[in-house]
Amino acid sequence: MEVKQIKHIGRKLKAFLQKFDDCFSRVEPRLDLLTYVK
Repeated sequence: MEVKQIKHIGRKLKAFLQKFDDCFSRVEPRLDLLTYVK
């Protein structure tokens, strides 16, 4: 994979995970999810 492709996947992943924002009452756990998935 090229760097450009990896960056694109990262943006798509972040957008996908934002669909679950309402599952978390606080910002910290929401950010943790993104970290864990990466």
